[in-house]
Amino acid sequence: PDDPVKAGHWAVPEPARPRWATPNGVTPTRVDLVVTPGLAFDRIGGRVGHGRGYYDRLLAGTALQQAFKVGLALECQMVARVPMNARDIRLDAVVTERAVYRRQNGHANKIPKSKFQIPRKCNQLRQRFQP
Repeated sequence: PDDPVKAGHWAVPEPARPRWATPNGVTPTRVDLVVTPGLAFDRIGGRVGHGRGYYDRLLAGTALQQAFKVGLALECQMVARVPMNARDIRLDAVVTERAVYRRQNGHANKIPKSKFQIPRKCNQLRQRFQP
């Protein structure tokens, strides 16, 4: 609450010096869950962001290596395979309105579908980006 903030990307306030960036900051035992955004995801934890590697660098940090990493997405953001390189960090699960895709030993386990329907906006996105 009393931590200094600065204007970040798009003038969104963010910590001037995040606690995880300090030697006595957050330890792996204190971070249990990390929720990450993305543009596209695959069933084995692959994630495409905005191409600058911010979340991959953050997730690779000591304080977050042991945390359970989850992506939140719409089903239309799920793709067959996300291109990954050595610096990309895989997520442990991806949650959509239809299912939870959990990665275990490099394989995907799909938890059964819910009763939700794909939102109309998602169908519009799918039509816009299909070749």
